[in-house]
Amino acid sequence: MAVLLLRFSAPMQSWGTETKLNDHRTDPYPSKSGVVGMLSSSMGRRRDEGVDDISMLTFGVRVDKPGIIIPDFQTAAVRKNINNKMTDLASNKKYIGTRFFLSDAVFTIALEGDFSVLNDLAYNLEHPAYPLFLGRRGFPTNADLVIGVFEESIEEALFTHKYEKGMRVIIETKSGGEMVHDAPVSYDFRKRSWGYRMVKEL
Repeated sequence: MAVLLLRFSAPMQSWGTETKLNDHRTDPYPSKSGVVGMLSSSMGRRRDEGVDDISMLTFGVRVDKPGIIIPDFQTAAVRKNINNKMTDLASNKKYIGTRFFLSDAVFTIALEGDFSVLNDLAYNLEHPAYPLFLGRRGFPTNADLVIGVFEESIEEALFTHKYEKGMRVIIETKSGGEMVHDAPVSYDFRKRSWGYRMVKEL
């Protein structure tokens, strides 16, 4: 087996796996669904194309620097043009909500699978078909996104490549963990869906 290591260190990131009404929250570390979506975008896939081949890769993340969660209060209104003047619609068409994001955080992402497959993914990330973002369209990736592909296990990779004592390491597991609603099934706007996967902290 081999491991593809990525570094997420841009100034702002957002990795929400749950949205409550108008509040778009972020998890404290990157989600698998977000990373799979990034990989799919780098390959030039449409939203209605499958991602099973990417989702089957074992996923892990190391929290190198947790950063801080910052709220971003937003308001907007649906407007229409009447006699060349922009006019607000009814108040029930107005949006008020808060979007949260991570500031000044650094993560090491690990994907375990076949060496040739991971090598192709690394190439796509360095030559993406579409622009890449860290969870939200306004948060572009850092320039040193790809660390490399290594012939070792996901545990070895996360505990050896610039690991420092006290860093959190979370990986997918088949037993002995907890279920999270973060297994991407479809990114199609008409039928977005996610399943469950099991993770544990080492």
